[in-house]
Amino acid sequence: NPTTSNFSQTEDEARQSEATALRPRPSAATSVVLSGGDPLTVFGTNLFNGAFSSARPAPPSNYQIQPGDKLSVRIYGAVNSDAVQTVDAEGRVFVQGVGPVAVGGVQASQVQSRIRTALGQVFTDAVSVYVDVLQGGTLGIFVTGDVNRPGRYVGAPGDSVLYFLDQAGGIDASRGSFRNIQVLRRGQNVVDYDLYPFILNGNLEPFRFQDGDTILVGPRGPMIGVTGEARNAFAFEAPPGASQITGRDLLTLARPESDASGVAVITIRGSASHESARRMCSEVVSSPLVKCAIHG
Repeated sequence: NPTTSNFSQTEDEARQSEATALRPRPSAATSVVLSGGDPLTVFGTNLFNGAFSSARPAPPSNYQIQPGDKLSVRIYGAVNSDAVQTVDAEGRVFVQGVGPVAVGGVQASQVQSRIRTALGQVFTDAVSVYVDVLQGGTLGIFVTGDVNRPGRYVGAPGDSVLYFLDQAGGIDASRGSFRNIQVLRRGQNVVDYDLYPFILNGNLEPFRFQDGDTILVGPRGPMIGVTGEARNAFAFEAPPGASQITGRDLLTLARPESDASGVAVITIRGSASHESARRMCSEVVSSPLVKCAIHG
């Protein structure tokens, strides 16, 4: 079948298409091997099958334009022009028929008025302009560690850590941690991220990035598997610095069904020990709804 090309594809759409093409296949869920030999999917594997980096909200009205921002400038009337312009290093944007117009430091809600004033100084006939801030707050963030595509990625100060991780192809679930993620600034750790609260409840601490920050995904920690009558029958990772998950926390993560009669805590080859599993099991059975057995 013939293929039709769409030459009107925007820069953001092209970047999204490229990211989608490079992202690991959604069907390729990463599993670990239980001590008995059976595979069990790692909790969080499918987190980056969506598209955290494909849609960004428009900058707030009080956002101040800065170098690197992209503006859509549409002029119509006596003069017609439609172009996407990048604010240069001196905070200027080129407007057809006018030349450079200083917009650096101007609030997003006022940039249209600034360009309209510049147009009025050149054109005496009726000329109207519409300006839209397409991409504001451009900065470069390094993403490294156990991710699929380490590198430097562009975003805005208010973009979430998920936005940048998604651009890097997501966390490599075969070896990377979903619970040990650091943001480094000039070599110092400024914030830690554990993505489990986001996966379970949608909780994600807001953070404002600065140009040159580094997101470092650490290696995966000790793991324990849960099977049986649970909503989340997965392999779970212990918190950073811990050698095991408490039984209470394991119940929160696994979310046994209300009528569950049996949930199995299973050791992972090369990870948590049988003794750790026994300790977790002893805490899990404190719930009257759940029985726990160690396999392997």
